[in-house]
Amino acid sequence: MQSQSQEVSRIKYLQDILLQKGMDAFLITDINNVRYLSGFTGSSGEIILTPLAAYFVTDGRYIQQAEEEITGFELIRSKVPLSETLNDFFINKYNIRRLGIETENLTYHQYQVLGEKLDFLQLVPTEKIILELRRIKSCDEIQKIRMACKIAQQAYSELLPLIKPGVSEIDLLCELEYKIKKNKGQVAFEPIIASGIRSSQPHARASNRIIQPQEPILIDWGVCYEGYNCDITRMIVPDDVSGEIQDMYRSVKETQVRVIRMLKPGIKFDEINEAGKTILTQFGYEDFWMHKIGHGIGLEVHEGLVADDDEAGLISGMVMTIEPGAYIPQMGGARVEDTVLITDDGCEVLSGGIERE
Repeated sequence: MQSQSQEVSRIKYLQDILLQKGMDAFLITDINNVRYLSGFTGSSGEIILTPLAAYFVTDGRYIQQAEEEITGFELIRSKVPLSETLNDFFINKYNIRRLGIETENLTYHQYQVLGEKLDFLQLVPTEKIILELRRIKSCDEIQKIRMACKIAQQAYSELLPLIKPGVSEIDLLCELEYKIKKNKGQVAFEPIIASGIRSSQPHARASNRIIQPQEPILIDWGVCYEGYNCDITRMIVPDDVSGEIQDMYRSVKETQVRVIRMLKPGIKFDEINEAGKTILTQFGYEDFWMHKIGHGIGLEVHEGLVADDDEAGLISGMVMTIEPGAYIPQMGGARVEDTVLITDDGCEVLSGGIERE
């Protein structure tokens, strides 16, 4: 559960933004932003902010849950469609004319409905206002990510004895998900378990393929704890795997080590991304780099890290992943990934205790 003081300060910040941008109200529809601001853990709800008040809108399925989880909001039982709820709210309670909306979340259909049904409103597009808050994690948020990493470590250590030739990828997937839940976590996303040449697919789904001797296994998994996620990748690389795969794996591990050493407040994400590409290129894998060096993480497994025009670079309190990888079709791939906290004087690898070969 989030502290009420955190939620109050976040709401106050956004109410100040409303005044600065001349908005009468702000409609928040992204369910992750809704949770961030209210602590609500259900899957359906919206927030309406005015400069002086905060309202939580949800349907009858979630009213009881909202009453138990939320403080500081007036609860409104929604009608279907949402435009009817908003129509009653804006006409009968407030003289709302300029409504802020989350353009990165509101669908085009919802935008059309609001424009047609509530034609007295001027819809004011906003982008990443709440993400600006979310990208710097509080002590409470960091602790939850630490706990997610701890559960991920325990689940993986329990899985390791089961990883051997003759077992299918899908069997390992089921075991890993069970062990995450048994250790009081939730599965953040469907784990990637790819053996042999299938490891050359960055997002391969676990199949019925039987693991064979002398081949690599890539395992990418995440744990969600009280809404906050970690994301980790480890490789099983037997000693008798081909020399090409061993070289690739060593190169990827070394790339990650060097990039993590660079992490500190002020460094630009583009700078570390380019450094990762350069290092892998020096190892001979220029043509086999398929994704960025990492991503932000928190309430979402993949969330924004820096604004497009951000000159400040990384900031203490950000949490991100570092995941260099190289992938050669019909031969195999290699990736290592850790969840990392940016600190005042560098960084801390939150998932560093998870075993690697």
